[in-house]
Order: sequence, then structure tokens, then C-alpha cells
Amino acid sequence: MSAPPAGRNEPAPRVPSLPGDSPLAALPPHRLPIFPLSGVVLLPRTRLPLHIFEPRYVAMTRDAIAGLPYIGMVQPIPAAAGDKPPVFGIGCAGRIVEKREVGEGRLLIALAGVCRFQIVAELDAATPYRVVDASYAAFTADLGDEDAADIDLADLLRTVKNFLRRREFKGDLATISRSPAAELINWLVMVLPLSPSEKQALLQAAGLGQRALLLNRLLQLAALESPSGATGAIH
Repeated sequence: MSAPPAGRNEPAPRVPSLPGDSPLAALPPHRLPIFPLSGVVLLPRTRLPLHIFEPRYVAMTRDAIAGLPYIGMVQPIPAAAGDKPPVFGIGCAGRIVEKREVGEGRLLIALAGVCRFQIVAELDAATPYRVVDASYAAFTADLGDEDAADIDLADLLRTVKNFLRRREFKGDLATISRSPAAELINWLVMVLPLSPSEKQALLQAAGLGQRALLLNRLLQLAALESPSGATGAIH
């Protein structure tokens, strides 16, 4: 399975809306190719680098670039097996904002997270990759500015720093801390070493406040449980 290349994710700039008068014009297409990848989630206002090398996903990426440049990131359900494992019903659509050929049928791309979606049905597509009917109805708030006024960001950052300190992570957290709240919280969900099920729960949180609260609790528990000699890094 293709995986993100080494390197630090960076919060993505806001993705421009597609032409149209309604906010719904900014939504990705409802017929959406999906990229199942365990332990990897995409959230609005984040940027996800991907190294694409499996032929079916190279074909998916080339088709998206040639048409509407959107891909849906989803996670397989843990312990699921097979060529078409069942996936969680909620993912996030990303727009391809960077692409580079690296030879031998491989691509490096970056997805900018736009909006979460719910899978209505998997379509019988004549493609080597999977395609779903995606509904964005429950997640249109992803397209606007989420209110972070009630979020205790300082407390969350203390928890993050304690979690990483116990794992002997050394990095420039001061620079990260200066990001806007929504970008910062969603970026932390993507890059911190949490389980696929935990990342899925954070992805599915109703809003930014609930996501921040759940992330804080998960990291507090993980910091208590992690051995002092464990190491970790942000990728």
C-alpha cells in the first residue's frame, strides 16, 4: 500500500472554492475515488503528502488530475483483509494541490483537505480503484471557519508537549503552536502516533471543540501508559 513519504506535514492553505454562487459549489464531486490507507486520516485545512506507487492508485491519481482533482481518504476497518477490505463509512475528500513525477510509474502528490464525507454506496466502477457515492450533507460546516473560542488550546498544547516529552520527541513545537487553532488541532490528529481507531474517532468528531476535547483525553491516557523510554517522532 502506498504511504506518506518521510517529512513533516504542514497545515494547508485554504482550498479555493469551485465556481458558483452557493457554498455547496465548494464541495468535491459526489462520485469520488477512494484511497484506503490504515493509520492515515485527512482533515479539512491540512495537507497530506503521499507517495503513490501501486499501479491502481497511480491510475486513480492520473485520472483525478485529468478530471476533477479530488481523492477520498478512508481507513480500512482494523483486521479487515482482502483486496477490497471494508472501510469506515466516513472519510475526507482532498484536492490534489501538488504533483510530481518521480520515475518508474511513481508520483509524489499533496492533498489539501476540503470536506469530510459519508459513503452512501460503493459504485460498480470499471476502474482498478474503488469509487463511492459520497454525501457531504452532514459536513458542510467543514467549508467554513470553525469557532475555536471555547477551546482551551493552551491546555491541549501542554498535554501534547507532555505526551511528546515522555516519548523523548525533540522538535520545534513553538512554531507549530503559532498555527490557527483549526489547522493546528486537525494537523495534530493526522501526525500524532495514535491508533487507526483513535484517528477515526477524531475524524468523526462532530466539531472542532469535540475533536480537541477527545484528542486531549486520548493523549493524557497515552502519556500515562507509554513507557518513559519510548521514542516517537512527528511525520
